[in-house]
Amino acid sequence: MKCYAAVLKSLVVISALLCGAAVAAQGPARALVTDIQGQATAGQRPLSPFSVCYDGDTIEVAKGGRLTLVLTQPLYEFVVTGPAKLRLTGEGLTQISGQAPKQRDLFPGRHLQLQDGLIEQASTRTRGDSRKTAFSQLSPNGSLAAASPIFRWVSPEVTGPVSFTLFDAEAKPLYTQARVDSGLHLPQTLQLAARKHYTWVITGRRLDGLKTRAQGNFIVADATQLAWRQQLGDCVPPAARQVACALLLEQAGFRSDAKRTWQSLSQSYHDLSLVRAHQTLVP
Repeated sequence: MKCYAAVLKSLVVISALLCGAAVAAQGPARALVTDIQGQATAGQRPLSPFSVCYDGDTIEVAKGGRLTLVLTQPLYEFVVTGPAKLRLTGEGLTQISGQAPKQRDLFPGRHLQLQDGLIEQASTRTRGDSRKTAFSQLSPNGSLAAASPIFRWVSPEVTGPVSFTLFDAEAKPLYTQARVDSGLHLPQTLQLAARKHYTWVITGRRLDGLKTRAQGNFIVADATQLAWRQQLGDCVPPAARQVACALLLEQAGFRSDAKRTWQSLSQSYHDLSLVRAHQTLVP
């Protein structure tokens, strides 16, 4: 996990530079390759497992080839058999020539669309010297299934104890603990309310003595969100379903659950291109 975290940190900057240029030129990321046989290109770029395709790309699959894509919007799996030429847009895949793509719902029979207004945004910010991030893998972030969450983080570059404070939406401190190691569970007497925004802040000192600070934001899921999360179930193989499941979780606000799925995929496939895809698909 330490190796993964180090790789993930180093790839954030690389991915932002390389993928950011591609996104600026071709639009947002729209699809992820989960399987490929033979040769295929997107915008004349050769495709391989976990390659990212962008809005406006012309995708070509050579004769005898077979390409499997998971689209971020709409969230379906498409299988393209060559020879075929298609255009990727926000509406999906449009056939230009050759064989038509086959569409498959990776979650058949499930009503997984949240009602309007239930999707929440969350963020994580780290302050201090931007050249060295002392805290990483902050959890929770996004929508939570538990009203009494466990707070976790990784801090290999922090020396000594860490201080923790939980705030409500009005920035009122709800709970403070001055000396924490690498995680914290809220007291059972402190029950957080559903559909309310909370912020948690951890501070400490880096190995060089400088003070560093990180912040996470989350919301406790309500009954509708919990029912949706339970219906979705676990993100299990094959890879295409895991990718779609992770993207669904991201879109629904369950960011901590989504991150665990991406990490599980990376550990299973040991493919750095999947890490890069994660950074591109989920900014």
